Amino acid sequence: MEIVETYLKHRGVKRVASDMISSPDKGATIFKQMFGDNSQECLGIICLDTKGRPTHYSTIYKGTVNHIVISPKDILKVALLSNATSVILGHNHPSTDLTPSPHDIETTRNINKACASVDINLIDHLIINSKGEHYSIRENHSKEFS
Repeated sequence: MEIVETYLKHRGVKRVASDMISSPDKGATIFKQMFGDNSQECLGIICLDTKGRPTHYSTIYKGTVNHIVISPKDILKVALLSNATSVILGHNHPSTDLTPSPHDIETTRNINKACASVDINLIDHLIINSKGEHYSIRENHSKEFS
């Protein structure tokens, strides 16, 4: 049996961005750059340190034109390995309709519970479209974050 060892290694002070992300607009700007006008749904994560500065961001999933399967486990893995104290999630709607589906709301609720179980704050889950617009699930469905 092999033993798997996971650890964090500090690789200097290089950061992806130095500005604190203090609003959905700032997070949306990063996701807009990540997703562009992709014709598939994509889910991305922005990992933040204790001062709200990004330490990592990446696209975690790519799905179909109108669906993506998301596992809280994969999100937590990225957040924990990035030593994040909080995260912002974002996914795109290729249809340009920003309305969250019932699945989007349920997924947000489940990810928030998973993050809370390891003391990581889910700041928001943003929906982005190719027109440059975004929708904040926190601002419009705050009960999913309580």
